[in-house]
Amino acid sequence: MTRKGKTYEEIYGEERAESERKKRSDALKGRKHSKERIEKNRITTLKRFQNPEEREKQSKRIKLAYLVSKKFGFQKGHKFGVGKKNALGYKRTAEQKRNNSRASLLMWQNPEYAKKVLCVDSPNKEEKRLMVILNDILPNTYTFVGNGKLKVGSKYPDFVDSSNVRLIELYGDYYHKGQNPQDRIDYFEQFGYNTLVIWASELKDTTTLKNKIMAFN
Repeated sequence: MTRKGKTYEEIYGEERAESERKKRSDALKGRKHSKERIEKNRITTLKRFQNPEEREKQSKRIKLAYLVSKKFGFQKGHKFGVGKKNALGYKRTAEQKRNNSRASLLMWQNPEYAKKVLCVDSPNKEEKRLMVILNDILPNTYTFVGNGKLKVGSKYPDFVDSSNVRLIELYGDYYHKGQNPQDRIDYFEQFGYNTLVIWASELKDTTTLKNKIMAFN
């Protein structure tokens, strides 16, 4: 049986998955890639870009980035925070930050761009784990649409139920840090959806999470 692309839950089952995940994590702590592994990764990357389709995709991404930077006046090495330095030592002003935000909004308004971004590694490991849990307690009820299949207003939810009235959003603890889930709930409510927001850390306690999902439904 091939394990490639499968979650721990799919391989070991829910009860054993967490312990296996921890064993794997502990085993890898402090390890560094060998020179052989680094060279192998480099060769794999070079081979991937020998594919004409892959080169075309990269070319389109570069052209899009250039057009956006030209429109909003971005400079090489723009920052990840006002006044903060990046690896090249540049600083980003408040105006540059606003330009970044406007450019990002403009790009996300393009359905093709949104789908391309959302389809990268989608569904991810956390989304796959949640899919297993949903199918266990509510078979054939929720469908994963986090790859751009469903657009509500200007946003793309992660899961929608079969009656198309309930949404489930999976929040990453890092990427959504500091965000208020109620904002997303209120936003989707404008379009007639009830929304449940689940944090990725909640996937560790499947019993409590299952009760939360059932209460929502």
